[in-house]
Amino acid sequence: MVRSSTSTSNGQIVNIETVTLATAVTLNLSNQTEGFTITGSGSSDTITGGTGADTISAGGGNDTINLADGQFTSGESIDGGSGSDTIVLTNAATIDFTTGSVTGVETLSGSVGLIDQLTMSASQWAGFTTINLGTGSANALNVVASGDISGLGTPVVSNITIGNLTGTGGNDTITLTGAQLDAIIQGAGVGISLGAGSGDTINLTSTSTDLNTLGDGSITGVEAISASTAAAGVQILLGNQSEALTITGSASADTITGGAGADTINGGGGADLIRGGAGNDSLTGGAGADQFRFQSNGNTDTVTDFAVGSDKIGFLEGTGTGAVNYSTSGTPAAPPPRPQISPLPQQLRQ
Repeated sequence: MVRSSTSTSNGQIVNIETVTLATAVTLNLSNQTEGFTITGSGSSDTITGGTGADTISAGGGNDTINLADGQFTSGESIDGGSGSDTIVLTNAATIDFTTGSVTGVETLSGSVGLIDQLTMSASQWAGFTTINLGTGSANALNVVASGDISGLGTPVVSNITIGNLTGTGGNDTITLTGAQLDAIIQGAGVGISLGAGSGDTINLTSTSTDLNTLGDGSITGVEAISASTAAAGVQILLGNQSEALTITGSASADTITGGAGADTINGGGGADLIRGGAGNDSLTGGAGADQFRFQSNGNTDTVTDFAVGSDKIGFLEGTGTGAVNYSTSGTPAAPPPRPQISPLPQQLRQ
């Protein structure tokens, strides 16, 4: 059992795999290249691993785990345990947390005055309470889209110069709240880029204000944006975008605007307001009394399920020509009856 120790050279510690700490210990193994299994005490420890794949279980207390560049390697595991725990980056660090696991750590603190470049999974990101990357001038945080984090937390983020939602080469799907997406995409030059898959999907459970304001080119590698699991109506406003997207609303009243691509929009349930935008769009209102808004822009939109007597079509001022095709659902209103003309009385015929 170790009370406090600092390794001064790699050869100082050999043939040891496990280190267990006593009460309130400072352990520094930064000079070691092998991986250790480190178990903290029930008090507040300060733990610095080496460049091997360490397994750190900090235990109870408010622990600090120090990480320098190169000290989080493939297979690394950090579990903060109980208490309020912190990972501190001690120098300018480029770290990919997706190559290992991080759990039970509340705070991530960046280096002081240096530039940190971090990548983490969506669930790792949502596991933090606070992410503050310090005062570096070009700190970047890339969150890899994966899984459903909508029931997890939203960390308080600060000092992130560029925050992106990224993907892989496969089909990436993430479910998250609008507030979570707003917290991920941070700073100038932010974006969503889910990679080369053909079925990359963002599922929103509420409105993302920042998504709706992203410029063209800031959303790439995304094929579908859906709010089908949202508990209330959402706004999905993608008028700035030029790529073709499949957009799906919730079961409530949504406002959906497509971009310049050939979008496929389904409002879902509720009384939706749908604008296809530029492009030859396919529009489906779904259940509810929906409104379709069009603007002359030289393109042709198709409404697949116009319900006579329920849905409405409106036209906005435009600068060009265009066309609207629509197929109806329901029973068209019957024409008015033809008037009945009675013969003139005999005396008026003479």
